[in-house]
Amino acid sequence: PPHGNPQVTVGRSSSGRFPPPGAGRGRLVSMTTRTETIPLVDDTELAVTVGEPEAAVRGGIVVLHSSRGVTERTESIVEGLAGEGWLAVAPHLFHRDGAPMYSALI
Repeated sequence: PPHGNPQVTVGRSSSGRFPPPGAGRGRLVSMTTRTETIPLVDDTELAVTVGEPEAAVRGGIVVLHSSRGVTERTESIVEGLAGEGWLAVAPHLFHRDGAPMYSALI
């Protein structure tokens, strides 16, 4: 890898499901998660779920959600990556559709 940065490969297990957060080789660290909004040039705002380790950051990963939008599973992936030392962000890509968060759909 260039500049000695580790590469991460994320894939599905043979069962078709992602492994649970923290199941990777990384050690678990203290972390925080939050949702922030970023103002855009068209006067709308983009919500972004952020998972940030409290220790040194190994690198950054953008987590893209499924067609259902940001769900509990998306947030769980962000939390799991942050728990392994990665700064993880999941942009809420359907923000212009007025799509509610998953909790309003359940």
